[in-house]
Amino acid sequence: MKHNDQNNLPFIHKDTKKIVKKGKVLLIIEKNKYLIEYNNKKYICIINEDKEVFSCYSLWS
Repeated sequence: MKHNDQNNLPFIHKDTKKIVKKGKVLLIIEKNKYLIEYNNKKYICIINEDKEVFSCYSLWS
């Protein structure tokens, strides 16, 4: 992880690896932003230009 990405840690869900690996992509919101469903919960995951998960957070509604 790069130093400038460390300020983003609060937006990384603790189960990010499971969400990305086992979740189902419901919608591609933008080129690098995805709506993913995992265990009947929806998450927004953002991928950076290096193809790494930059942030992944739960939708509340």
